[in-house]
Amino acid sequence: MAEWLKAHDSKSCRPPKGLEGSNPSPSAILIIFFMSFESWSKLHERYERQEWIDRPSIFAEQMRELLPLNGDLLDLGAGQGQDSRFFAENGLRVVSTDISEDALERSRSKTPDQLRDHMQWQQLGLSEPIRFDDASFDAVYAHMSLHYFDDATLHRIMCDIHRILRSGGMIALLVNTVRDPECGTGESVGHDTFRIHGVMKRFFSPETLRPFITEFEPVLLDVNGESYKDHAKGIHHLVRFVGRKV
Repeated sequence: MAEWLKAHDSKSCRPPKGLEGSNPSPSAILIIFFMSFESWSKLHERYERQEWIDRPSIFAEQMRELLPLNGDLLDLGAGQGQDSRFFAENGLRVVSTDISEDALERSRSKTPDQLRDHMQWQQLGLSEPIRFDDASFDAVYAHMSLHYFDDATLHRIMCDIHRILRSGGMIALLVNTVRDPECGTGESVGHDTFRIHGVMKRFFSPETLRPFITEFEPVLLDVNGESYKDHAKGIHHLVRFVGRKV
């Protein structure tokens, strides 16, 4: 692992001020590890009963006009794959990843035969390095999957994304908002970060996300994001970011 990390070190990706030399928090990694084996399957069983589970997300439909018309897309935290299938239907070759093998199996079973040549599935937990070669993708997409991590881990994820994107490639991400009623509840474990029902959740504003996206040319950064799940709970103003690798 150390050799792989050395070979794929992204020297051009600068850490946010104050994070130089910092390492991921062991508690952050352990929480995600615990969730991967104890809770994600139950979560996806519950999601299976929701009417929106097989519909492309609001964010995916918004992003279709901003992402490449063809090429290779990496979907991080793809869950049951509704957005992965949407992008494949629209001409992209998709690698659909998730920490939960149960979610990936559900995604495979829902993928029609005509899309299978355009999709691959891979188990991937974001608390570990993203092991794809440099300049492998034209787009990286993350719908509500990057707000479980501390500063150092999130910075490493963003450096990995920058590294695996081709020149001119696009990143599109949607994350929790500080306007969420859960923000401020549970046990505080960091700035705008709380352990809620055993899960670490982080909440963002455009200002607090900005230090992690400095390596990308911004195309969009606002609080106009929505998801079907949060919309049903009266939560709006999710943080959207779209950027380009230059």
